[in-house]
Amino acid sequence: MGAATCGCDPRIASAAFCHVRALRRSRDGTTSEITALARGDGWVHAAADVTAAFNGAAAVQNLEREVVFVEPDVLIVFDRVAIASSAQATWQLSTPARPTVSGTRATMATAGHDLVIDRVLPATAPTILDWSSDGDFGGGHRLDVTAGGGASQFLHVLSIDGAVTAATRSDDGGRIGVRVELADGRTATARFGADGVDGTLTITGAGAAVDVALAPGIDD
Repeated sequence: MGAATCGCDPRIASAAFCHVRALRRSRDGTTSEITALARGDGWVHAAADVTAAFNGAAAVQNLEREVVFVEPDVLIVFDRVAIASSAQATWQLSTPARPTVSGTRATMATAGHDLVIDRVLPATAPTILDWSSDGDFGGGHRLDVTAGGGASQFLHVLSIDGAVTAATRSDDGGRIGVRVELADGRTATARFGADGVDGTLTITGAGAAVDVALAPGIDD
């Protein structure tokens, strides 16, 4: 499941995927649906239902992604997955340099910029694949986070160059969420519906005053 960029900083618009193991790949010729797209003062929200990309495979009942871009350097990625009990969902992020993992935080450092991935859900620790061991690739790595069959959620915060000082789970009202402390003094709290697009976003501090619903529909 490819990440929507929606104008976000290209340094954090790396390809993050939610892949259902037990299927080789999604299918060409299918049509997925953008279910939400909205922009406000310093933020963008987008949602997509990509279940159709698996072409009616019995193992995949639902696969949706929501992203919240907190300008200019933070991307919150929420994946809602429902698969067969015999399948396995894997969230994947390909990187040019090997990430280092410390607790729930993975950091990919390069000469130009650092990419930080804060894992909020699931609890499963990531594994790292070294592509240099594969003769079909010239190098690079892949960060994998897996969850078992059934219904599950993936929640990650991607940021660059120290933009995020902390990311902690923050559920409320039946929604699954994260509180993100930014180095510039702002605090962003995004919460997502467990069963569909029905969330909230607040951004406070450093002059910010955002309090909006993350709802279905495409803004004009």
